[in-house]
Amino acid sequence: MKDTEPTATSLTVHLLDRDYQVNCPPDKREALLAAAAYLDQRFCELRSSKSKLFGMEKLAITVALNLAHEVLTLRREASPAEPLPVARVLDLTAAVEDALQEQEDATK
Repeated sequence: MKDTEPTATSLTVHLLDRDYQVNCPPDKREALLAAAAYLDQRFCELRSSKSKLFGMEKLAITVALNLAHEVLTLRREASPAEPLPVARVLDLTAAVEDALQEQEDATK
């Protein structure tokens, strides 16, 4: 018997006062919503500290670099007996980046 993955469904995530449509398997919905909420919090914190003159692209790159640094730091600190789900974090980050790119492409 062949393993089948759940069909992806459209999900709306809210980032920096905008809604983005992303496709997500039903079993990963809650994790993606949690990741989007965390990412939105980080965006808002950085935007507040740098003023609204901070462009969206620079803001996204800065937050992505900060998150990548956090993941790598946590990876180094994790014991081999308790590996972090780094692949999962990277998958969620990629999904959010894809959503941002889709939204940017749609507004052009």
